[in-house]
Amino acid sequence: MTVDSELLRRLSRIPADRRTSFLTGLRAATGPPAPPPDDIETLMREWAPEEIPRTPRTISEVFAETAVRQPGRVAVVDGAGRRTYAELATEVEQLAAALRARGVDAERPVAVLTGRGDARAVIGILAVLRAGGYWVPIDPGNPAERIAAVLRDADPVLVLTDAGTEPVLPPDGPPVFRLDRPWPAAPPLAASPGHPHRLAYAIYTSGSTGVPKAVQLEHAGAVHFIETVQRMFGLTPEDRIIQYASLGFDVSVFEIFAALLTGAALYLPGDDERLSVTALSAALRRERITVVDLPPAILNLLDPAGFPDLRVAFVGGEAFTGELTTRWARHCRFLNGYGPTECTVTVVAKECTGEWTTSPPIGRAMDNHVAYALDERLRPVPVGEPGELCIGGPGLARGYANRPGLTADRFVPDPWARHPGDRLYRTGDLCRWTADGDLVFLGRNDRQVQVHGHRVELGDVESALVRADGVRQAVATTGDGGQLVAYIVPITAPADLAAIRARAAELVPRHMVPALLIEVDAIPLTVNGKTDLAALRRIRPASGDDGVAELTPTQRRLRDTCLLPVLGPVAAGPDDDFFELGGDSIQAIRLLSRVREEFGTEIPLSDFLRAPTLAWLTGTVETAATAGPGSDLDAILAGLAGLSDDEVEAMLAE
Repeated sequence: MTVDSELLRRLSRIPADRRTSFLTGLRAATGPPAPPPDDIETLMREWAPEEIPRTPRTISEVFAETAVRQPGRVAVVDGAGRRTYAELATEVEQLAAALRARGVDAERPVAVLTGRGDARAVIGILAVLRAGGYWVPIDPGNPAERIAAVLRDADPVLVLTDAGTEPVLPPDGPPVFRLDRPWPAAPPLAASPGHPHRLAYAIYTSGSTGVPKAVQLEHAGAVHFIETVQRMFGLTPEDRIIQYASLGFDVSVFEIFAALLTGAALYLPGDDERLSVTALSAALRRERITVVDLPPAILNLLDPAGFPDLRVAFVGGEAFTGELTTRWARHCRFLNGYGPTECTVTVVAKECTGEWTTSPPIGRAMDNHVAYALDERLRPVPVGEPGELCIGGPGLARGYANRPGLTADRFVPDPWARHPGDRLYRTGDLCRWTADGDLVFLGRNDRQVQVHGHRVELGDVESALVRADGVRQAVATTGDGGQLVAYIVPITAPADLAAIRARAAELVPRHMVPALLIEVDAIPLTVNGKTDLAALRRIRPASGDDGVAELTPTQRRLRDTCLLPVLGPVAAGPDDDFFELGGDSIQAIRLLSRVREEFGTEIPLSDFLRAPTLAWLTGTVETAATAGPGSDLDAILAGLAGLSDDEVEAMLAE
């Protein structure tokens, strides 16, 4: 067993409040003898990247210059067609003028709540920036109460929306501006580059008190990040980048602006392509995509040898295997990146080459940034010793909107500042230095967890659960498979677990709804009065493996070979909803991929979303098997449509 896996195993079994003392006792086992403190600081300076001169600029300024240089080159491709840079810039100016007339100006927020795969969302973001405002992405798939809470907190001037997403807005919310209707004419805006330290966007993340918090990012950090990846990846106007991430995930900042500030083409896939491995693969080949930033779960389902034009795969957000690393590194440049929402996308990265048997390190700080492993007093820890990962540089967020106390607690002065006013963000992540200067991610030192690439505050989950009727207390944690598990103390037993889960789904995004709810009489405590997580994790659902006795042989095979490897150890009956069991859209793609491999049946995700149960999957698989290999049911039905009633009856009689 490697040191890293041993650390992770042992760290996962102790409560967060005892983890610091545990790490202190683990020092001798985690690396070579510690060098003297002076040597540590010397190594920190040697491992920091050289400073590259930079001139802070705005996104709007760089985009306008790019459009002038490349007017006839394709800028954006969506289901409606292709737009050149000249066409895109013209539409951005027209919409920006209309938005300014509606009150959008410097440092004024504009919510963006639109469907996926439509170039008008990208035009909307660029127009908000050109008008001087900043955008606040909102996922239309979030519960109505969550959307309303974000809108109340953000207090946007407008909400950019369309026909498909306007219905999820609260009736008493901010004014709406429909992107899919003709934009009102307005006087053109005066040429102005704006200020590079104005806000560009604010992304809401999970909050420990149950209230989401907004992280504020500036133009200068976004432009610096794009300039950095342009150098790292050798980006040119010949590149073609796919925009796979949702706007609420800051990877979309990389995808959109790595293309549009370079003069490259941005491809916007529709839902049918994002949610089908087969369709996504076809799109990557058809559009000759050269740069991707896809979740590890999706990369694991794709064959890199099938994409001859692909030259860069940028990945991060969650752990992945050495096997995936080796497979992709053989076919293209493969980079592991690290960056919480509190920075501009990514601040630490490593290019992975050769053969890997474990998940690779996250690497070193990117241009003009710093990344340290520090103790609780912000002192450097020796090589090999676990410490808190603290990051700094031009990509750091301004802070949390309307949260000065939290901002001051997490964004602190840099003890090794290279410039006056330099700050560090205390990530709460644990890491250690390797002997050659790479950082290895080890886990968390607080109650934040990672669920399918999303950072989740367990307090946010617990707050949603206790708002359900009949819940006295709730404790959330993660299970062996990484899925969310919550322990419920009801006011009156037995608890209606289905109703509690349904209520939570009305308050938090789907990835924050626990996959498993377990009713307990009381929350066990340690001798110090803290929650005894080890004791909780030994508790199993009273009903055992619900629904197993009802499963048919095909249902049992589907559950064991397809469902459980994706969701982990959940009790799944034939009629249990996949998403109520804790699944999300990425896991649904993985599930259907396993069904195709195990049963040879291709099932569109759109069909599964209408009936996401084992019973429906079984019926579909068995129907396909009955049709027989090589038969085409659609062709048969089409042929029958051309026959008379008498001819059909005659065929059936035979």
